[in-house]
Amino acid sequence: MEKEDISGNELLESEESDQEMDNCECSNHNSNSEQDISSDDDQAEEETEESNHFYLGKDKSTRWKKEKPPANVRTRSHNLLTELPGTKGTAKNVKTELESLELYLDSNIVRIVTKCTNIYITKIKEKYTRERDARLTDEIEIRALIGLLYYIGILRYSRQNILQL
Repeated sequence: MEKEDISGNELLESEESDQEMDNCECSNHNSNSEQDISSDDDQAEEETEESNHFYLGKDKSTRWKKEKPPANVRTRSHNLLTELPGTKGTAKNVKTELESLELYLDSNIVRIVTKCTNIYITKIKEKYTRERDARLTDEIEIRALIGLLYYIGILRYSRQNILQL
């Protein structure tokens, strides 16, 4: 009975709006496509501007600036030298190569090497019939051997005959 109270035009309009609601489809995509495109263009422009200031390394991640850094910038405190380069302590007084070698190989170290070498020689002495093949050594021989090895290393004569040195 209520339908009788509604006029014919109002009835038609309400039916059409119901049909429109039935025909509506919802979409999940974002309709802000124009704004997205412009923001993508802005990002692309920023990337090209950024790439104009750098060279890209072979690994595709290292960036090298094309421009020199400004010269009037103050040097950071952790990059300042507080000590002058060069020798320090007892090494300042060294004048010859032998004195510099003695800084590393002092008499105490040479004594220890000589003692350990003599212990090894006494262990293997029984394998030799002649005494001269396994004689005990002294500090002078050890210093001469180390000096000769040092000299060979400096001159890079590692594969040369000892008589040719």
